[in-house]
Amino acid sequence: MAEASNSLSLSVITRIEDEDLSSSFLDLRDNKSESNKTAAAIKQFNFFLTGYCVAKNFNHSDVIVHTDQIPYEGLEGIHGDFDPEKWWSDLIGNFFNYLAVSVYKYLNKDKGLIAYDSATGYASAIKVYFQNRFRHKPSRLVFCNPSWRKLRNLLLAKFKQRARQTGQRINTPKAASTDDDRKAMANASFWLVRYCRGS
Repeated sequence: MAEASNSLSLSVITRIEDEDLSSSFLDLRDNKSESNKTAAAIKQFNFFLTGYCVAKNFNHSDVIVHTDQIPYEGLEGIHGDFDPEKWWSDLIGNFFNYLAVSVYKYLNKDKGLIAYDSATGYASAIKVYFQNRFRHKPSRLVFCNPSWRKLRNLLLAKFKQRARQTGQRINTPKAASTDDDRKAMANASFWLVRYCRGS
């Protein structure tokens, strides 16, 4: 009876160790549980894709509604000769414009348009998403400098223009710290200094 119990314990321990080892050798870029920022950015990008395909008059069979459906060669690359760099540049350039003029907080018009910091966060999350997805292929030029920097500057210019027209701020104002926050930081600093000195 003791041998059977030891054998069972050993097999459970071995299985747990094997599972731990196999999870240690996973590429984090393949992790499907993405951050909230990435999930929100992909949701916005998917909204954009539907309208983009309709505006570009793609055939019904070509309409893509999710980021996972976009091939590295670009959508038009499926049907013949064209410049995939130009296609990607057009797609991402249109997405930046969409971020500046059409994206509402939480996809709700009543909440108002997103702020500049949210728009740049979405753009960066989409860039990282595609770079990770196509990491074994050369990066598309639109995601590299100077193209990416130019798009970011144009996005900022759009938000400045919107701010002048509406009187709203470009960035979401951050909440100031309270007295309790400052007291907690002072206490933490005091204990950290005391601990580090060893007294």
